[in-house]
Amino acid sequence: MKLKGISVALILGAVFLTGCQDNKLARDLEGKWIGNLDFVAEDGTPYTQTLFYRFKYKESNRTDGGIFSEYRSYSMEETIEEDNLLISYTVRSSIAGRYEVLFGDLILRYDPNTLSVTIDDVDMSVAGDPFSTDEIRKSGNASTEIHDTPFKEEITKAIQKNVLEEFYQQYKQENINETVYKCLTITGDTTLIASDGLISLKRVNN
Repeated sequence: MKLKGISVALILGAVFLTGCQDNKLARDLEGKWIGNLDFVAEDGTPYTQTLFYRFKYKESNRTDGGIFSEYRSYSMEETIEEDNLLISYTVRSSIAGRYEVLFGDLILRYDPNTLSVTIDDVDMSVAGDPFSTDEIRKSGNASTEIHDTPFKEEITKAIQKNVLEEFYQQYKQENINETVYKCLTITGDTTLIASDGLISLKRVNN
């Protein structure tokens, strides 16, 4: 019986220490952070997303954490084959939610209803060189001007709608999976988060 009592005491002590560490990490996260994540698009094109987080610690007896907002920014380039168009654009998104540090892991719970997506810096051009004569080239230039007016606005809205739906489903799935950055450590002004590799976020002071 005495040995069992000692074992229980050790377990309770370990849980208490872990809880203290979680609370400290949750508090130390407060502020703004920035970093990059590398991805590969469906067509194999590599691109980098810039991630920006803002954490706000909230005192609670139930969890060690608070609220957060996440911002993403990245540039994409794609070809619409049926229209022979090459389109480049910048995606900017924002979403809010709650965060918790649990046993050293950072858990993000998103609120998909706060998701916002904007499409900026849209540039459209004819893909390749399908024109073989000066007359056709001139027609092609006229066609490009048309693409740059109402057609460009339609394309921008379509891209925004697709990206918004894609992100919405992504965040819903991440909530089901409970998005976790494992083994959170904060060293100086840099937090290192291990999750399928290592992501480094730098604290922003302004």
